[in-house]
Formats: sequence, C-alpha cells, structure tokens
Amino acid sequence: FTNGFGNLTDVRLSRKGSYKLSLKVSHPKTIAYEIDDLDVEITDQAEDSPLRRVMFKFDGDYSDMVGDDHEGFTSHVKSMLSTKYPDYYFDDVDHYSGSIVVETTVSTRTGTKEDTDLAVSAIADDTSSNGLTLEYKGKRAVLDNFSGDTDDGGANNVTAIVVPIV
Repeated sequence: FTNGFGNLTDVRLSRKGSYKLSLKVSHPKTIAYEIDDLDVEITDQAEDSPLRRVMFKFDGDYSDMVGDDHEGFTSHVKSMLSTKYPDYYFDDVDHYSGSIVVETTVSTRTGTKEDTDLAVSAIADDTSSNGLTLEYKGKRAVLDNFSGDTDDGGANNVTAIVVPIV
C-alpha cells in the first residue's frame, strides 16, 4: 500500500454476496496511517467460464474428522475426488464446519463450459445413485448433499473488487 492505495492478491470468496473484511497492515512507525475495514463487492464470473464451484456436504463432525490437519485433509479430499472422477480436475479445495462441507472448483480436460456442466451433472447423478463416503484417519462421513447449483450453496468462481475505505 502506498498513499492509501495498493493491491490485494489471492482474495478468494466462494459465494456471491456482501462481505466486510478487516485488514491489518504492518508499516514503519514513522508512517502514521491506519487502514480501516474494506468493502468487497462480489460479481459473477463470465458466463462461458469453464470453471464451476461445487459443494459436497457430508454428515459428520468436522472437528472430530479434520481437527487441526487442514492441509492433510485438503490433500486427501482432492486425491479422493480425483481418483473417483479421473476425467475431471478439482482445484481450490476448501472445507469448513457445518457438518463437513467441502467446496472445490471443477473443470475438464477440454476446458469448455459445456463439458464442465456435463461433468457436474455426472457427479450429481453418481452421488445421487451411489452416494459418497469420505474416510479420513479412521473416521467416516456419508454424503448428505451435493450441490453444483450456484443458488444452493455452491458457487461459480467470482471476481472480488476490493476497495479500501480510508
């Protein structure tokens, strides 16, 4: 940040909406400047994007299954999904409590929106017919809900426009 302006990189928000974020910036004591809260506006991605954000909600205790092993669990989930669905890519895996909620971005080898939409539909059909069980460190959780619909918990990737209030 210089003179109240700067760039924030790697801001990832998975749902469209209004957010209020706090930002702490370290600076030399010789500079008497404070940055207040940020307003963030989330806008939809391009309609023809080949990426699609989806959500898997498992019936289980997040704290019990994941604990402090966020990185290990992230790696495990990505590996599990890539093994079960080898024709699709799973990136930007995120997870949090609310039972066990896993969000990921799905894409395909062809890199087209149409093929990604077909992939999400195939995952929905498969999980509806066959279910999905998540096993990690001796714990098991059964899929409660899969959502590839941006209005039902999952979301397409979005662009964040970050404006500091100074």
